Formats: sequence, C-alpha cells, structure tokens
Amino acid sequence: MEKQITINNQQFTLKNDDIFALAKFEEMTGKNVFKMQEYNLTDTISILYCILTECNQDFNETFDEFKQMVRQDKTIINQYFEFLGENIIENKKKALKK
Repeated sequence: MEKQITINNQQFTLKNDDIFALAKFEEMTGKNVFKMQEYNLTDTISILYCILTECNQDFNETFDEFKQMVRQDKTIINQYFEFLGENIIENKKKALKK
C-alpha cells in the first residue's frame, strides 16, 4: 500500500512494504521490526522517519530535525496513524477474500 502525506506543505510517499526502510530501522535502533511485540512512541517516530527517508529522495532531514518537525506539527503522526489504520483494513479485506 502507498499513501501520500503532507509535511511542511510538501507531499511525501509512505509505503508499507519497503524492505530498505525496515533495514534502516533495524540499523538505527538495533530492533528487528518482525520480532517486536510492542511499539512505543520512539519506535513509531523512528520507523516513520525510516520510511520517509527510504521512499523519498527529496526527504533529507536528519532524525533530530524530523523529531523537531513532529514536535511542531502533530498532524505528521496523525497522518501516519491513518496510514497504519488503512493498512489494517486493507489486510483484513484481503484475508476475508481468501
């Protein structure tokens, strides 16, 4: 699944299946996303950052700059949560079709 989100009046792509974003998250945090039982807010912000940097060549902010952006604009996280919710619904629909 793919979705566009807006950050500072600029459109960026989120993808739920980008393996390089997951690898970057693992490198950044030392956590394997497939083995995690729970996510905290730091993990959520970290994985969103990894998705943005791996799926968008024009997203060049550092992690600290990104955290500051999230601090100033709560809609960034809200858009990500909407994306996650849409993924859950899409996956349930696919499972029901099987």
